[in-house]
Amino acid sequence: MVGAFYTDTLAQPDNEARVSALIGKVMADIGVDSRHTVLYGTSKGASGALLHSLRTGLKAVCVEPILHADDYYVRRYRDSHFTCGMFPRDKRELFAAHLAADGPEAERVVIYSSHSPQLPYIRDIAMDSPAATGSPSSTCRVRRSRTTRTWPPPRWACRSR
Repeated sequence: MVGAFYTDTLAQPDNEARVSALIGKVMADIGVDSRHTVLYGTSKGASGALLHSLRTGLKAVCVEPILHADDYYVRRYRDSHFTCGMFPRDKRELFAAHLAADGPEAERVVIYSSHSPQLPYIRDIAMDSPAATGSPSSTCRVRRSRTTRTWPPPRWACRSR
């Protein structure tokens, strides 16, 4: 899990803007309209997909996003992912601010497992955000998987919270 989560870091304070600009440049270079673009990711990639959907207004499908791993992995695994001291603010604050903001309208789906260590953070940050509870500016549907995690990944059998 080492990395910037596609967010700003102390070493790259403009990383979010650069990633969003790169997404826009690639779309323009290959001629894909924003109506036909969906950001998708799992885990850290889901964090990036959600963040940049909130910044750009692009649709997103986010499977098990890490919305507040800093505290969990520092306490549980002694910062084995080297996230301490990397970010100007923690992910909980970052995502809560973006989800509460009146950002660009887009459809966003967050899928998670009831066994996920991120579930408390997904619940507190994404499910209780204005985006999830009916903000007029955006949609963020949060869904729980009814399946167990297996490999290869199962088809997601989802239902609304």
